[in-house]
Amino acid sequence: MTRPDDEPVFRYLTDENVTRSATNVLRTAGRDAFESREVIGGQAADKVLEWVAHQEGLILVSRDRDFKAIVEGVSARGLRRAAKAIWLRMDETREAKRLAQCLPMIENLLRHAIVHALDLEYIQIFEEEINVKYRFPS
Repeated sequence: MTRPDDEPVFRYLTDENVTRSATNVLRTAGRDAFESREVIGGQAADKVLEWVAHQEGLILVSRDRDFKAIVEGVSARGLRRAAKAIWLRMDETREAKRLAQCLPMIENLLRHAIVHALDLEYIQIFEEEINVKYRFPS
């Protein structure tokens, strides 16, 4: 998950509710981006997606609010074993453009969590703002 210069390489799993154009934004930026419908199949349960993302070291990208409830229900210790998640909270017609605009900032936030040993709970991307929730390790 790191490059030779110790720079982390981020890989993504997009939920089936994320547009293909948003997944292509990640691929065009040179990132590995896997669509859940291709990897797991359609209509996979949220907990299955989270588990696969965690096991494979993938960052989960979804429009589904259910993932927030899953992650918020995880203890601080368990959070280190949970997938990192990005929620896209805008109209799907603007999803790809907004993801392209925010990708450098998203990856800086992910690097910040690694460097400072913070547990990243989630990143929410809205039309005009980004919300991040970190937890300090206990």
